[in-house]
Parts: sequence; C-alpha cells; structure tokens
Amino acid sequence: MFTNYEAALHVSLRLADPRDASVLRSIERTLDAWADLSTGAALVLDHALLARLIASGLTPSETADPSASGGAKGDDSGRTDPAGSLFAARTEPGPPAVPVHGRDQEAPPADKPTSVGRLGFVMTLQQTDAGVGQTSTGTSRRSPEIFVPLAARDDDPAFWGWPEAFTEDPDKPGKRDRREVRMRLGDEVVLVSMMTWPDRHDFRLRNEKLRSAGRPGDVLRIEKAGPGADHEYAAEVIRQGTSRHAAHLDRCRQVVRNSEKKYGYY
Repeated sequence: MFTNYEAALHVSLRLADPRDASVLRSIERTLDAWADLSTGAALVLDHALLARLIASGLTPSETADPSASGGAKGDDSGRTDPAGSLFAARTEPGPPAVPVHGRDQEAPPADKPTSVGRLGFVMTLQQTDAGVGQTSTGTSRRSPEIFVPLAARDDDPAFWGWPEAFTEDPDKPGKRDRREVRMRLGDEVVLVSMMTWPDRHDFRLRNEKLRSAGRPGDVLRIEKAGPGADHEYAAEVIRQGTSRHAAHLDRCRQVVRNSEKKYGYY
C-alpha cells in the first residue's frame, strides 16, 4: 500500500540437496513473516476490507496519479494517512546496498570487507572444538568453546554482527564479547557467547551444549534465522559418515593456515 521493495526469483530446486532445501526454507521464513497477521501489518483481503480500502482512497487505478489519491504512496505533505486506522506500523530493514564501482566512485579499501548477505556458515570441527581435553584425575575439562578462524570471521563480519554487536570486556582490555546470542540447536534455543581477544588468533563460540554436539571430523553449520524467529541463528552438526556430510564438507573450501580446519559461506 506504500513504498515497497520488489524482487523476482525463478529457480529450480532439488530438495534432496541440503543447500537447495536451505534456500527454500529461507524464502518460506521471509514470506511467513510478511504474512504474519499478528503484526497488524498484514490483513486478510475479503470484501469488507476491500470496501474500506476503496473508501479510503487506497486503491487508485495504476493509470491514476498517486499524488492525487488519498495518499497511497508515502509523502511528507502533512495529509492524514488513511491507512492509519487499518494497518499497524512496522519497521523493515532497508535493502542491501549494491556497490557501484566506476570512474565516479572509488572502490572500498581492501582492508574494510563488506557483507555479501550470506545465509549460512559451515566449518569442519577439530579436536580443539569437540574434544574434552585431558581426563586424568586433577586435570580440568576443556572450556566449552568452538574456535572459528579470524579469517572466517573477517570474510563476512556482518554475518556475526562484528564489530557493532560486540562490547568490550571491562575486566580484560581488548577482549570483546557478544553475549547471550540466541541459537537454535535441535529443538532447543541455547545462549551462545561470541568472543575474541587481540592476543588470541581466533574467534570463539562458547556454549557447552553446542560444543558437546559435535565430534572431530563433523561439520558445524550455522545459519541466520529469518524475520520473526525466536532466535538469531540455527546451528546443526552434520555427522561424519552420514549422507549429508559430503555435501556440507564440499562447502568448506577455504583452508586455514597451519591447520587442517576448513570453512565456507553460502
């Protein structure tokens, strides 16, 4: 009824492929959020609602001048918004910026990576991520942390909310944390702390259930949740030896220096 973003997609999906299935889930989550009647921003179109829209001047013909109607398009002319009694207010994020590099616009500096709007992250788990450490009497259990390479974080910092969503630890100068990140793991939402130190060359995810879910050789998949979800990310461990493992392992194409760990985004 107002300004809007439009998009079209024509794609053939093989739902037996986990990558294709994740694309469909992302689209469905977005459409479900837009059609959520509980927000008040979406209404079921029936004869009664159509009559109200017509009476409010919100359904001009496409050949008519929108500015001559009852204000179907947003403006700042001071007119009373006729849709105010029908629809609830709702804030939506703006469309992603599309960089245009040419003679009149400089490319962004190479040391300032920008997000490319990826949906998911995959990474192979090593002994440091999934092992329990020493188990002999008197030794301490390894901290419940999964180690993400700094190179992986910096390949798409916006995927992790870095650095805007992180705050400095008052007890350790230079250490920055993003605490209590809601992450769905199976049927449960767990709280994961993301952290990094200037003197540690890694980016860590701390949660006992998340770390205990995997074993060395498995693939960890973390995917952004759609609008309206009760969590920010969905996490899954793809077991080594299962039919899905090979497909997810194929996504882990970025190698890590001095390590057998690999990762990738999609």
